Amino acid sequence: MSILENIQRISQRIEKAAGRVGRDPKEITLVIVTKTVDLQTTCAVLEAQKKLSLPGLIAENRVKPALEKYKALKDLGYEFSMHFIGHVQSKKASAVLECSSLLHSVHEFSLAEKLEKISARLEAGTIKKFPILLQVNTSGEANKQGLAGYAELLSCLKQCQALPHIHVQGIMTMAALVADEELIRSCFRRLREFKEALLLDSQLSRFFSTLDNKAFQLSMGMSEDFELAIEEGATIIRLGSAVFQ
Repeated sequence: MSILENIQRISQRIEKAAGRVGRDPKEITLVIVTKTVDLQTTCAVLEAQKKLSLPGLIAENRVKPALEKYKALKDLGYEFSMHFIGHVQSKKASAVLECSSLLHSVHEFSLAEKLEKISARLEAGTIKKFPILLQVNTSGEANKQGLAGYAELLSCLKQCQALPHIHVQGIMTMAALVADEELIRSCFRRLREFKEALLLDSQLSRFFSTLDNKAFQLSMGMSEDFELAIEEGATIIRLGSAVFQ
């Protein structure tokens, strides 16, 4: 099937998954992960999104290729947004700010601090806020980065409130890479429960007073498990192989 046909099929699956739990599929943002494909194929993704009246929204996970692809697509005249979903080394953080509109993988406060310093320098004299998601390790797997549990998440979010050039727009997780659907679902459910707890936490009342609760994002779900993620409350899903197979 073509990229366009695959995106159409994915959109149908999103609608069905949302319908099973009484959700509006418009609440769910599809980000297409283009990290494994070349510039020509990425152009085909953006063309398909345009034909389907979907926002031009792609994601990359390595800084240098992301920046190169971002500049090339801009030179070609494409209108799009790029999310960054990979690990960010402090020395490469400025490049991420240059090419991405949302960073999904802030796994510790020290990275948020680094981004704050860079953003403040780039936006000297203004208070433009760079959007981030805090990465949470809900599976407990040692090979995954992320804040370990609600206490760490709460602490990090409270500290981020003091960073004037950083805007925490939500939280992100990756489920365990297993065949057990209930275990996968539990990873997503845990992130949703963390969001619900944050919304009720009196220590964050000032933070949420300036943010529409529905705008606090849950980025979770990939090609193998996005329907489970939607059923558990995902607002952003990150799909790659399902688009290109």
